[in-house]
Formats: sequence, C-alpha cells, structure tokens
Amino acid sequence: MLRLSRSIGKWLLAWAMIAFNIAHANGHTVELPPVAAAPYAVGTSTLKLSGTALAAMQAAGREPHQYIAGANLSGTLLYITDLLEGGGSTFTFELAVPSDGGLYGVMAGRTLTYAGVLFYPTAGEFADAPFFDRTLPGMHDGDGAVPFADPSARYPLIVYSHGAGGNPFDTRVTELASHGYAVLSLFHGDDRFATDDAEKLTLRPLAIKAAIDTLQQNSHFKDHLDFERVGGAGFSYGGTTMLTLLGGRVWLPNLASTFNFTPTELATDARLLAIAVDGPYMGSDGYGPITFHQFGSGGTGAQYVTRPVLANVGANDNFTHAQNVFGQLQGTRYLVKYADEGHTLSDQANVDGLNWTLLFLDAFVKQDPQALAALQSAGNFAGNAADTLAIVFDSAAAPGTPAGGEAECTAAFSAESGTLSIPCISVGDGIHAAQLGMDASSPELAFELRSATAAAESVRTSPCLAQYDVATDQVHLPCVDIGGGQTIWAKLALAGSGSLGGMRFRLSSYEGMASGAAAAQTYTLDVSVTANGTSMPTMTLSDVPKPAGQEEFCNDQNLRDQVIQSAAEMGYSGTWSVTNCTFDGASGEIIMDMSIMGMAIPYSATYTYR
Repeated sequence: MLRLSRSIGKWLLAWAMIAFNIAHANGHTVELPPVAAAPYAVGTSTLKLSGTALAAMQAAGREPHQYIAGANLSGTLLYITDLLEGGGSTFTFELAVPSDGGLYGVMAGRTLTYAGVLFYPTAGEFADAPFFDRTLPGMHDGDGAVPFADPSARYPLIVYSHGAGGNPFDTRVTELASHGYAVLSLFHGDDRFATDDAEKLTLRPLAIKAAIDTLQQNSHFKDHLDFERVGGAGFSYGGTTMLTLLGGRVWLPNLASTFNFTPTELATDARLLAIAVDGPYMGSDGYGPITFHQFGSGGTGAQYVTRPVLANVGANDNFTHAQNVFGQLQGTRYLVKYADEGHTLSDQANVDGLNWTLLFLDAFVKQDPQALAALQSAGNFAGNAADTLAIVFDSAAAPGTPAGGEAECTAAFSAESGTLSIPCISVGDGIHAAQLGMDASSPELAFELRSATAAAESVRTSPCLAQYDVATDQVHLPCVDIGGGQTIWAKLALAGSGSLGGMRFRLSSYEGMASGAAAAQTYTLDVSVTANGTSMPTMTLSDVPKPAGQEEFCNDQNLRDQVIQSAAEMGYSGTWSVTNCTFDGASGEIIMDMSIMGMAIPYSATYTYR
C-alpha cells in the first residue's frame, strides 16, 4: 500500500477535482439575485427618414430591408444612408478600405459609407419616434445638445455588432443603455458586399475600429463618453466580430483561406477592455461531410485573445465549437451554457443573459470592484433559465509549450476546461494531435473528440507517443500530466465507439502505477470512486501488493500524507480527513472529505484485490 499511495492519491485527486469543477466551476457557487431594475430612460441619436428618399424607394419597388441589411444590385450598393435625412446628431462616417484584395475582395481600395445609432442614458426630454416597423426611444430631434442623463458625466462605451443580415436594434442594446452605458450600434450592411462571405466578416472589425475613431471626434458625443472604458458586445456574427477585434484569428469562408491553413488576423482594437457576446458564431456542422471551424480546427485561432470574454450560448447551438474556442482563449473567460436553448435565447433565458452580461461588463469595463467580487463567486442567477458555467477562468493563463523527448508527446488533462490534449497520437500510418473534451452530462468519465490535426513525423520514436488501436477501438496513452507539472507514467486506456473519428471515448483502465520494488506477491486492484456524488468508471491497476490487514489498510499515515502532498503539488490547498475505513482481507473502503476553498467534498473509494 505504501508503494501505491502516491500514485493512487494523485490520480484519484484528479478525478475528485473533475467532479468538483463540474458542480462548482472552480469556486463559483453563489446563486445571485437578478440585476436591479434599469435606472435610466434611453435616448437615441438622430435617425430621421427622408420622405423624398422613401418615395423613390417605393417607386423603384424596393423594400426597407434592402437598405437596412444592405443590397448589391448589379454593382449598385443600397444602404440605410440612402434613406436618411441627416442633420442633428445623425452618426455616419466614411471608411477607406485598405488596398488588400486578399482580405477585402472587390471592396479593397474603395470608400464605403457607414451609419450607426448611439443609445444612451437620458433624462427623457425627447419623445419616441417611428422608424419603419419599430419605435426608437427618445430620439434626438436634431436641435440643441444631446440630452444625456448627467451632462457632466462621461459614460462607459459599448460598441455593439449585430448578426449577419441583422440591424442595430437588438434588445441587448437598449438594455445596456438603460443600465448606464452609451452603446454605439452600427448598420453593418453586410449584404452590400456581393456574395463573398469573407468580405462580410473582414470589413466588420475594420468598420468598428473606424467608428470609435469617429466618435472620439464627434462634437455631439465626445465629451460625454469615457474612451478609457470601452467594451464590446454582439450577437452571432457580431460575437465573431468582437473576438476578431481582440485578436482572434479566423478561417475565412472562401477557397483561398481554406487552402491556407494559417488563421487570418483581421483589424484589432486595443481600446476594447472586454467583450460580452450572445450566441457567437464559432463554426457549424451540417454542410454534408464538412464541418466549418470559424477560428480554425479546435478553435486554435482564439489563442491570441488575452482580454476578458463572456459568451451566453444555448446548449443546442453548435455548443462544441464554443467549447473549442473557449478552451483556447488565454485570458479571463466565462462560457455560460443554457439548457434546451438554441441560437437565439428565449425571453426567459435572455433575462439571465442580461444578468451575466451586465455583471461582466460592470466588472471589466466600468471597473467596479464590487461587480468583480460578485462575478468571481457567481455560479448562476436565480429564478430564470437553467444557466450554468461550462468554462470559467478568472485570470490570464498562458500555457507553456513542451519541447523535446517525452515532454513533446505528454498528454495533458485540464480539470479547469475538461479537456484532454494529446499532442502526438499514432493513427494508422499517420501522426496526429487530438483534443478531447469531457462530457460533463455523462454519468461516466466520457470524452468526445473535438479536433484532430496532422502532427510531425519526427515524434514517432517518442516513448510518450499515444496509440490508437483500430482493432480494439482504444486509445492508449503512456504519459499523462494531470496538473501542477506532475507527470504520471502509466497506461491510460480510453475505450471508443466506432473509430477515432467516431468521436466518443470513456475511461476503461489505468494500469502500471506501482513504483519501487514489487512485493513477493502482487495482485490486480480495481478501484471504484465516487467523488461529490459522481460515480467514476472502475480503474484497474496491476502488480499491486495487498495490505496485511485492516490496521495497515486504514492506519497508513503515509497514504494520507501523500494524498495531501499530491494536492499541494497540483496547486490545490485542500486537505483530506478520513471519516470511515474498513478492510476484510480482499476489499476495503475509505470514505473521506476533501476540504477546498471552504467547502467539504464527499469522496469514497472501494479497493478490490484479485
């Protein structure tokens, strides 16, 4: 038992921490009340329609949406500014597109007109105004100063990006303005840009960056906005846009990008402190045999993002793509998952989406220390949707790159993100790198394949090269690091279903953990673990000495000391206490509590020798 204590303790601690993270998201356990009612009325900048232009539109047999979303009629670009009267605080600007045909296609070198609407906290001086099929709250009529709620204050600025084919009037915009933000929302007019989806994306961050530049010079707004506190928000393709502004690199939906395996960097903006987005488009399944990864296979293009990101994502909305991207982000990140929700959250779920968005932006854009403290303890919001934290990390993390020898191919398991990264795995005649994600909803320790890419043949001789056995449908990993730099040299096996491309595997055995000289007689040991109410698949260890009796089994102080030491080495300040222990000569049970971050996690292990 002495020889096994360190290895068993380290391995079982890892699975106990997995269960803890599933239920408690690294200490985020507090159910928060909904955010307080909005304290401000909302006003909008001038957005008046021209009667003459409307008459011309109708005479030509055109529809308003062709101008709101943009349209390209045989080279004639339709856009919302064609219908505006202008004047007052109408917000427009000219964008000089760089002469880079690779990024901007036929729009390269052209000058494009853009418009937007500024939503702001107001004292309610102006009346609501009609705008096609909607009403704009408190629209500035163009006379006099824009009536901010406090004319002497500088309000934090959020730049909002709508989804593809959308418009600036998403609900989230007025919600944010009613809670003390000035929100600039653009008409992207994506459909002006012919049929090239690449241009629709590449022009978006460029336009937002130019819009902030324009605001800083705008006489109506510049003295009321705090350009030291700027953040971003968006929906769907708008969420994608915001990630690119933070440095995320994308695969563009065109042939040139498909055959260029390096994700592309678009326009970025260092003024954005953080972003909070809803249903960000990260990629899609369902194009026949093709899966499109917006940020590259496995989300690798997101690794360049180091600023705080929050996303509200429905569980039925290509959620695996969001997990991949969030697994690559390098800064503070909150991925909030909504059960039974799709791309657009229901009204009920959107309430919690607003709660998370406000708390996050208040913490990182308003820079409110109380909001930050509440965020770092939040587990969910009370009374609305089934919101759960799928991935959360509260500080920057820049994982090192292993190099050479065993380290080059050592697999790594992250309890924080629930990912098993395999840098080198032999599949048939090829060498690949793969990433598996833990299925937190499964009662067993199950993993799903998230990505697989080609790896260098030079690692074929590494002693830590993982193997995929086609005949048995198993993955064998000889070296696994479960945290804290402590590598376990063992034979971890994952049993699959189908093939490596069949995507799902479960833990089947964990062998060869004994260290030191073997006892005169050894046994095979089956270990069944329950951690925090979650039953784990049985683990099997070979060449294990059996304790002489219950006293040796239960009173082995070295066992407890090694477990606690393993916890410290892995970066956890937890301690263990035994509450019950039995051994009948063939099997034993240890029941313990692990105390970590002020919480007691129930844990039990049954040991069967055969």
